[in-house]
Amino acid sequence: MNRYPYCTRSFVTLAALSLFGPSWAQSSVDKLITDTRDALIRQRSVSYDAELPDTFSFMENVKLQRMEGDTVIGGKVLFTEGDSAFTTYDGTMILECDMKTDSCTRYSMARDQTWQIQHNMRTMIIWRDFLDPSNMDKMLKPDRQLSQEPDTVLSGQLCWHVRSKRPDDGEAKDATTDLYISQQDHAVLLEVFRIVVQGDVQYSWRRILTHSFGTPVDMDFELGARLPNAKVSDHRPYVPEAMLSV
Repeated sequence: MNRYPYCTRSFVTLAALSLFGPSWAQSSVDKLITDTRDALIRQRSVSYDAELPDTFSFMENVKLQRMEGDTVIGGKVLFTEGDSAFTTYDGTMILECDMKTDSCTRYSMARDQTWQIQHNMRTMIIWRDFLDPSNMDKMLKPDRQLSQEPDTVLSGQLCWHVRSKRPDDGEAKDATTDLYISQQDHAVLLEVFRIVVQGDVQYSWRRILTHSFGTPVDMDFELGARLPNAKVSDHRPYVPEAMLSV
């Protein structure tokens, strides 16, 4: 049974929209976003397999556990790169590990070292709206144009399709974010960002292929559970050699 009858593409919905106008449609999409946010708030952890585009698209397994008050990324994180490497943040430190050599590089919580979990390109695979569901409220800003597109099926699940359009900003135009939200449990199975910069269309996206709420436990993020004999060394920022004197 569809728990959101106002979100179907039926004749009844179209008739209702013609009677009540754009304000009714807008409020129904707003409610879908807030209901998705609230559903994520009720979950504390998630494990999922996700696909992310790169030069070639790649897939990884990711585990997240929300921690209230965490200022680094909002919770514990573990993501693996096949069977060769993984990166983890246990709430205290960040470790980037090579499973073939049993060696890890440790990053402190200093501002210049948290990039490894916050801004590294591959960490786009982290579902940040799960770690901080309130981040979804940005889609409800007055300057955003929200619309609901036809429902679709992803990974065998029927999904609502919501589009948020941002106002143009200089050379950046037609910026849209599309969310495909599972009607089963409100998981955002696909997020696509599109923008046109100086006439060039740019995309970024993350797709969740399989997921399970409530599965990761504290031990999953600890180094000893994965590489008990790993050699850990501290990260040393690159320092260029001194130039030869003239």
